[in-house]
Amino acid sequence: MANLPIPPTVITESVDKAEDAVGEYQEAIFKPLYTSKARGMAPIKDGPTARQEIENFKRHNPIMYIQKKIDLPGYDLGLAFLGGEHLATYARSTIPTLQHHHSQRRQIYPLRAD
Repeated sequence: MANLPIPPTVITESVDKAEDAVGEYQEAIFKPLYTSKARGMAPIKDGPTARQEIENFKRHNPIMYIQKKIDLPGYDLGLAFLGGEHLATYARSTIPTLQHHHSQRRQIYPLRAD
């Protein structure tokens, strides 16, 4: 897993530590430990409502997996692992395609690491 660019990450059960991470990152993505297709993820920005948003997320996710939000306009990168081995990286896009210019249809783009 070395040489994979992973955003700064905090894993905690503490609302205080989660709030510190959001303050440091300015915006963070809170992720359930077990999910697929970005289900259950919550972006939380630093600000007056951050603590309440963190507490709401924690109600359903006692262990919070928190990553700094990386600016990838229109894209979300996903990495697939099996048994600790990196299998694939892909990008999901919500940018409308020419065929579907009126929709927000998701497109999947496999990426190769050279």
